Amino acid sequence: MRRVVVTGIGMISPLGLSVGATWPRLLEGKSCIGVITRFDVSDLPCKIAGTVNKAGEPPSTPYEQFDPAQWLEHKEIKKVDYFIMLAMAAAAQAADFSDAAHLTRTFFQMFGLAPSVMMRGECFEIQPPFETH
Repeated sequence: MRRVVVTGIGMISPLGLSVGATWPRLLEGKSCIGVITRFDVSDLPCKIAGTVNKAGEPPSTPYEQFDPAQWLEHKEIKKVDYFIMLAMAAAAQAADFSDAAHLTRTFFQMFGLAPSVMMRGECFEIQPPFETH
């Protein structure tokens, strides 16, 4: 068995755009469910969901709006899907939390990232297409 050390955490959720914003709201029992505004739901039986508000779109909840430009360069925003932007922002938060900015590139080859997605109360680990060390 290999030992693993969790050095940082990051979170982008419908309740907030960081662990610090999300956790207190979660403990207070705040709701992050709102009317879906990102696409037309008129022909769907369910019209509500917990979604991360995106800057420039009508918000579905009273919480912060995610602005990809705070985390990614403009050319990268055009290349990746929205859920990838959320994962990259959470990974950047985890790196900041770990205070690893001073480490060398060689040292980062020993790091791994374990992103996960929560759907329907089940947690799914996203399998990276690469090997971590």
